[in-house]
Amino acid sequence: MTSQATRPIRVLIVDDHTTACAGIRAILAPVPDICVVGEASTNAEARTLVAQLRPTILLLDLVLPDARPYETERWVREHYPETITLVLTGHDRDHLLYQGVRAGVAGYLTKEQPSHHLVDAIRRAANWENLLTADQHKRAQSWQANVGARWAGLTGREQEILLFMARGFTNRRIAEMLGITEGTVKQHLNRSYSKLGVPTRAAALNWIWEHNVAEFHPAPSGASSDSERDDDPESCKDITKVI
Repeated sequence: MTSQATRPIRVLIVDDHTTACAGIRAILAPVPDICVVGEASTNAEARTLVAQLRPTILLLDLVLPDARPYETERWVREHYPETITLVLTGHDRDHLLYQGVRAGVAGYLTKEQPSHHLVDAIRRAANWENLLTADQHKRAQSWQANVGARWAGLTGREQEILLFMARGFTNRRIAEMLGITEGTVKQHLNRSYSKLGVPTRAAALNWIWEHNVAEFHPAPSGASSDSERDDDPESCKDITKVI
């Protein structure tokens, strides 16, 4: 059987910024044992190219215009487990790191790191080395303990109402969309505040945005409507510090 050392490491770049793709290509082009076999700018393109090209390494950015990137990573794990995913992102956030660890990525790299780190990481990952550091595991575990567990402790209805609230809808509009009374919405919110350990609506909004909860949960059905949003500046004054 041919060893990885005698075969070129086939890399598929997934990034929707052409300048970023060009920069990555420029870094990898002079490296004799690494070959960029393709580029994708969306998750849908990435899945198609993984199936067609069977890359050794999927180099995955986390800000893409379609599906959430970790959904693609889970799809790759299920259908093409021989392809190894390395995250390469400009967003070094704990909630994204936690999702990466949970999805099974081999490493979580930032675009600020020196170029030789990327080359070294690709070679190590191609040899099935896990590049997640002890500090990254600690950060992911801390996020899960302090944020993920509290969010998971909410009921599905409580999560749904909080996500509507985070997207600017009033209690009255939330009640209309869910077919419940405004009083029931308030009851769900009050229970949610207690479980999250926050005293008020503004504090709950701060918590949601500070921990990027709304970013990795899909918008509830009906949340695309702009009617009955809460545009009172006073209701959002505490969030502006963390957005």
